[in-house]
Amino acid sequence: MMIHTAHLFIELTPEHVYHKDSNHGKWMSFNQIMKLNNFIGISARQYKSHGVYRCSIIIDVTKILNSGFIVEADYWRIKRFVKLSLKMVYGDESLYDHHNLIRIDYRIDRKVPKAIDRELYLLLYNKTKSNFKRLKKQNNYKTTIYHSCKSIQTTIYDKNEHCKYQNREPMEWERDMIRFEIRLKNPHIYNRVKGTGEIKCLYSFFKIDVFQEYVQKYLLQIFPSGDFYCYDLAEELISSSKYSLTVRRRLKHFLGKVSKGNLDTPLNKFYPDSIKKDAYNKRLQNFKELNLNPITIPQAYKIDKLPSLLDITCLQM
Repeated sequence: MMIHTAHLFIELTPEHVYHKDSNHGKWMSFNQIMKLNNFIGISARQYKSHGVYRCSIIIDVTKILNSGFIVEADYWRIKRFVKLSLKMVYGDESLYDHHNLIRIDYRIDRKVPKAIDRELYLLLYNKTKSNFKRLKKQNNYKTTIYHSCKSIQTTIYDKNEHCKYQNREPMEWERDMIRFEIRLKNPHIYNRVKGTGEIKCLYSFFKIDVFQEYVQKYLLQIFPSGDFYCYDLAEELISSSKYSLTVRRRLKHFLGKVSKGNLDTPLNKFYPDSIKKDAYNKRLQNFKELNLNPITIPQAYKIDKLPSLLDITCLQM
């Protein structure tokens, strides 16, 4: 499940450009050369900046491997593929050894066969926190929800709808999926490796433990992981829980506030019964222990329960 896309940057010498122009023609682009040789999943743009030739490369790991299931060991196949591409175009596969990673997208896909259920999941996830750390929520599109800042972005979207927007059929591993993505941008990647001795390259981030770290640190913090229930059933689960009468009363109050607004509503100081951040976090922990999502299914959908799409299994390969 781990990786989707990576963006690499390399510097070229005039000799590399001369090799491309001599062997493929001056007006033949990197992408045209890839297409002629049936290399799928890699695209690039060659340009010159401040007198230096550069190449910006985007690789789609799932297309290169023709699979939606990506594991850490697949790194070596990706490395070999990119090296072959660079050798074909510039006559030098060692260019890869000096690349600079400037973006990487981690992903989790969850299959939801019914369109109405995918619509409902997105409606429910849209009631999550507006802000998390420096990430601000944006939901300009019905089928996509973003939390983003200059260095990191999380996204949830309906992959079928995304493919429809791109005017193409979904790949087999994309069909009927709700996709969760974490995009690490260049400033974050730079700050992460700075002073650690790690190299700012694809190998440093093509690792299951790094993937798990970001899922835990962002997706599972922004989106509550419990199952979704209609309001009445959620209240029943709270009533039958092990918690004291006082805690159960507080959880029901929290549930009611969220059902009338979103996950930010219990903190809203506009209301006289708003709660403080410490109490808020404690309530969320209580809901997590019950495997109960504080966001409830609207009555209009006439659905009692939907399983969570995000839980501890997201961290397993």
